[in-house]
Amino acid sequence: MDIIALSDTKFYDPPEGVNYIYLDKQLKKKNIFSLATHGIKRVHNFNKYAKKYRPDITFAVLFPSIFCTLFTHKKGVLIASERSNPNYLKSKLKRKMRNFLFKRAKGIIFQTKAAKKYYEDNCSVSGVVIPNAVGNAIAYEFDKPCENRSKKIVALGRLVPQKDYPTLIDAFNLVYKNHSDYTLEIYGGGAEENKLK
Repeated sequence: MDIIALSDTKFYDPPEGVNYIYLDKQLKKKNIFSLATHGIKRVHNFNKYAKKYRPDITFAVLFPSIFCTLFTHKKGVLIASERSNPNYLKSKLKRKMRNFLFKRAKGIIFQTKAAKKYYEDNCSVSGVVIPNAVGNAIAYEFDKPCENRSKKIVALGRLVPQKDYPTLIDAFNLVYKNHSDYTLEIYGGGAEENKLK
């Protein structure tokens, strides 16, 4: 099994026996020219990979990954996954491109029923919902009960508009009015850090 990453930024080491391959280096400067050449290079490199290894199944997370498979999936099965709120994209052009790309998938895994409904209504595509573990019984199974809990709510992730931290902060503000003994801790970095502070 191979993990194909869009860039050389690696957040963890894959398990033994899993190959980590990246399609391009992390983009340093973003302008129209560099973004275009970056995208073309990713598609070209994935095409080379697919020709060499001929994967039976490709699992693509989010639409930039699906874009990389543009010229490769005539025989293999492409399964896509939408992990974001479909409405976070403000550009109509980007939405149209994303919706077109999702139509190419044989099947789609959604994180929420709302995302599934969006794609059914706007793209005439369907799939299955596999929610995050939070709320599932297995997430609450412990060998021993947790003792000495801290009154903290912790969030971890990139500080970018897509993650919508302002909503989390606003929600915590409501909680804090009645539970001032709780704290909210946010771990991560990104373009929105100063704004959120």
